[in-house]
Parts: sequence; C-alpha cells; structure tokens
Amino acid sequence: AAVIEGLQRMLRKHSDRWSMTFVQNPNEVLQLLESVKHDAIVADMRMPEMSGAQVLNLVKQHHPGMVRFILSGSADNELVMQCV
Repeated sequence: AAVIEGLQRMLRKHSDRWSMTFVQNPNEVLQLLESVKHDAIVADMRMPEMSGAQVLNLVKQHHPGMVRFILSGSADNELVMQCV
C-alpha cells in the first residue's frame, strides 16, 4: 500500500496528461484490464497472492501489446531472471 501511495504522489503532476489507475490486489488488476483499456502496467515484484512477474506474464498472454514494467527493490538474481 505504501508503494502505491508513493507512486500516486509522485505521478500526480502528470494527471493532466495520463489517465492512471492504482490497484493493490493482483486479481483486481486482471479483472480491470478485461473491462478498461490500458497502455501500460507497472507491477511490484513482491505483491500479495502472486508475484509481479506472474502478473506480468498473465498480462502478456491476454494483452500482448501492453507495455509492462516491473518495480523491485530487490537485487535477487532469481527474481530478475523471472522478469526477463
């Protein structure tokens, strides 16, 4: 929750140019993407219920044209390779 709040504060200055949606639950993200078109997604590597890499892999399968970003404070090589 703190990461999302920080991103919202940081990106607020771009709200006149970008339409942004912030969601905490990975399952909510997948449901939202079925009903509302988005151009990009930013996922935190460590999320409840599934990892950011898992979320982005599902997004890739269902929305291959969407730009996908992973946010991670980790330097764990295994996690990095999951994202690659």
